[in-house]
Formats: sequence, structure tokens, C-alpha cells
Amino acid sequence: MRTVPEQQTAFLRLVLLLQCVPLGIILGALLGLLLGGPVLGPAPIVALLVGWMLWFVGIVTTLVMTARRESQLQQRLASATGTAATHPAAIAEWPAANAILSRAMPVRKRAAFRTALYVAHTPGDGTLPVAVRIAPGTPPPPFSGARLRLAPHDPAVAVIDALAAPAEHAAAAGDPALAGLSRVQRGLSLPLRSWLPGAAAGVIALAATAGLLLLLR
Repeated sequence: MRTVPEQQTAFLRLVLLLQCVPLGIILGALLGLLLGGPVLGPAPIVALLVGWMLWFVGIVTTLVMTARRESQLQQRLASATGTAATHPAAIAEWPAANAILSRAMPVRKRAAFRTALYVAHTPGDGTLPVAVRIAPGTPPPPFSGARLRLAPHDPAVAVIDALAAPAEHAAAAGDPALAGLSRVQRGLSLPLRSWLPGAAAGVIALAATAGLLLLLR
């Protein structure tokens, strides 16, 4: 299983590919149309239509993938929290980690839980964002501490350690490894290099479309 940053990067690159390539075709068609002079042939119009259709398909695909990704995450969280509720002794053997709240997601009406993103000080991987289910009421303030138990076979999922005392949860916020984390480290954004493949594909599509249209004049 992938970590949260790995999942975010893979999803972002696929979404950018679905969006940047059609956008590149559309811009390339417009550029070829502008550089082609006053004679208007069918090729630029066809390229624009193809780019628009690909963009529309990319939007629909992105929405479907987003819903499926969220559903899969909730299934994994449900499995972890179900194990915590029915087999607390097994959870006690999961790796413990100090964590701080990075972001609490909006909660749906009458939902039994809220999904939150914590940054955990893991035993082997340093600081790592993990998804956790918390109570649906008012969430804790950002950077508040919690003692977590990390799912041993899923690095993207954890549960609140129900056996930890309130003082242990509060003390977790003072872990030096969790101080001064950037937005990237907190799982709220991705580094620039994650965006480059999609942007490069869009530029290539733009140049290829414009060049082809100029050759077809």
C-alpha cells in the first residue's frame, strides 16, 4: 500500500495528464490558427473539437476517480476503526506514534465520523501524513496532539489510541519532530516536481499540435 504523499502524487500526475494534454491541444490549435494566416482550413477546427472532447472526458474521469479514491480510503479507515473497536488487544500491538492535526475534512450531515489528516512521527519513516477517523463534532484545533496507532499493513491509515491517557495525547504536540513542518510535510500540498510531468505533457501537446497544423497549411 502507498503512503498518503505517494497516493497524492500519483493522483495529481494522472489528473494533470488528463487536463494538460487536452489544454495543450486546444492552445496549440489556437496558436496554429493564429500563425497560419487568414486561410481557415478544417484542421484547426478539428483539433479544437478533439481537444475539447478530450478535456470533457478528462473532467468526467477525474470526478469518477475522485469518488472512487475517497470510497477506497473510507473502506480502509472503516477496516482499521472496526478492528480497533472489536479487537483492542490487537490494536495495542500496532506501532504507536505521536501526531498533530493537519486538517479536519468537512463532515456530512448525520455522519457518524469525520475524516482528519494527521502528521505522525512514525518509527521508521519520519514524519508522515495519515488519515484518521475522529468524532463528527467540532474538530480539535490545528496542530493539536494525538497519540495514534498506525495500521501495520497500510501506511496511509491510523486510529486514535483509545488506551492512551488525555495527557499523552496533549503531550504528543510537543514532539520536536513535529515542530515547524511545511505544508508539503503536513500533506496539504505537493512539491513542484510532482507537477512537472503533467505540465511537460501539456507543453509537448501544444507544440506538436501547433507544428502539425502549420505543416498542414
